[in-house]
This record gives sequence, structure tokens and C-alpha cells, in this order.
Amino acid sequence: MKLHSQSEFDVYATPVVSANGASVLYNSYATFLDEDEKFTYTVVNGAAYLSTIDDDDSETVRCLPPNTLPFDKILPALNDATPIPSASIGKETVECESGKLFKTTFSGAHFALCSSGKSGFTAVSSDLAINVTYLDGPITISQPELTDGTSSCEPVESVTSMTPTALALATGGALPSTSSRKLKEAAHMAMDASECGECLTTPRPCIFLHGLGNPNEEPTLQDTPKLTKRKFGDIHGHAPCCSEIKYAVINTNNAGWRNDTLQQKFCDFLLQMSPTSDVAAGIIDNTIVVTHSMGGLCPDDWQHGFGLPYGHLQQ
Repeated sequence: MKLHSQSEFDVYATPVVSANGASVLYNSYATFLDEDEKFTYTVVNGAAYLSTIDDDDSETVRCLPPNTLPFDKILPALNDATPIPSASIGKETVECESGKLFKTTFSGAHFALCSSGKSGFTAVSSDLAINVTYLDGPITISQPELTDGTSSCEPVESVTSMTPTALALATGGALPSTSSRKLKEAAHMAMDASECGECLTTPRPCIFLHGLGNPNEEPTLQDTPKLTKRKFGDIHGHAPCCSEIKYAVINTNNAGWRNDTLQQKFCDFLLQMSPTSDVAAGIIDNTIVVTHSMGGLCPDDWQHGFGLPYGHLQQ
């Protein structure tokens, strides 16, 4: 898993605990440097914000809509933690020195949790490992000031009542005692090894075509999406079925996708991707075409015989 090209990153969080100590809401933030841009995700009082600082140091802050990231599923996943005697991922045993092992499900993925008491806990799945470390004191997380004209952000999470086990995992407190009978009845947790790095078909070259609103124009295909005006992220490391990854960068401010000249440019780019494509006949072969937004109109026109006659996607 990578976020903004980073496979390892830190999330800092501080709890807002109810008066009776049974409910909690977390404020949190995480910062990423991706080439010349800095991205900061912040959650304050249940609302989520994204701050972006460009290479010219200009900052934009906007709301993150619900379901962008699974903020609201973290605490319920801790509430669902159930003691288990052992766990494995593929043929590898999940090591837990304390012996305090739990299972839960987070955003559709199964996790094994190992509590280390006051040191923290770990959560591992087939594709992701999370290490939770308790800090010596709380951190201050301020609410960002929106710059896009929005007055407020819609909450993405709410105060959650915690079970004794979840509260212990979240705070480093003592876990409630579990009877040996229950542990004996609990089943071993077996998780499949990750298969994300395998392609189930023949890998092919991939070309990515952005939509409207990009003022940039490049005569050659690009290796990164930097000039696509944030229409695409960097797919490298996430696309095992792509033998090669290229991005077409075309000015879509001055012409739409139904423009013949613009379509011809993209068609020419597509014909470059695979050695089995027939340039003379205009037949694009063994190429994976990924389009964003209005960019999908270009191959759709070819398939239905509209617009530019030069360019045919071989099925």
C-alpha cells in the first residue's frame, strides 16, 4: 500500500475523551511530501481537511467528503476486537510476544492485533502493518482554515462508545481478563498471503489519459502524472498488469475531447505503446487504456464510429 508514493508514514492522534471516560473522538493528522507538493490530512472534531502546499508555497485547504478515507471505521474496528489463540498470514505465524492476540475487521480487511501493554499494539493483515505507539503526552492539533470558500466541513466521524478491550488498546490500559475457556473455544485466525503483486493475465503497456482542465501540453509521453494537473496520482507500484506506464499530457483547456486535432494527438500516443499495434492501419493492440472523466469520450467515439476515423481499439 502506498499513499502519495510512500509505503511507510506516521499518523499522529490525540483523544478527546468524554467525562465518564467511556466514549472517545480522536483528532489526528498526517503529512506527506510528494515531489514538490506537501499534503496534510487533518481530522478535528470529527471533520476532515486536506491542506496542499504547492512548490510556490501557496496553500489550499478544503474539506474531505465522507468515504474518502475510512476515518469512521477505526474505533468500531477496535470495539469488535475478539481474543484468539493464534494467527497466521499464508505460511507465516503472526508473532505476539505478550500472547494477547485479537482479531478484527477494518474496512473489509481482516487484522490480527497484538497488544504490548503500555508500549502500544500492532495490527497486521495480508497487505498492511500498523504499529501503534503511545506518546508521553498529548499533542495539539489545530483546525485548519478553509480557503475554498466553504464555511464548514461535514463530519466524517462521531464520538464512539468504547468497549473495555477497545479502550485498553486505545490508551495502553490494562486489558480485561479473559477466561481460558473462551480462549480455548476461539479458533485460529488464518489469513491469505497477499496476491496484490500478481497479474492474472498477460501484462500490457498502460497509457493514462486525463480529462478536461489541464493547461499543459507535452509532445512526448510522460513517466509521471506531475503535469496532468492532479487528474492522476502515481500508479507505479499499484498496477501489476502494466508492463509499462505512460501518461499523455494534452492541453484540454483550449480544446475538448471531441476536437479532431486533440483526438489525433491521443491516437498517435496510443499507437506508440505496443509493438503489435498497426500504425499504418490505425489499429491499437495489446494496450491498456485508462481514462479520467471526459478523457473517456475519446476511445468511446472510436468504438462507436464517431469523430476521428483514424484509430481503432483492437478487442
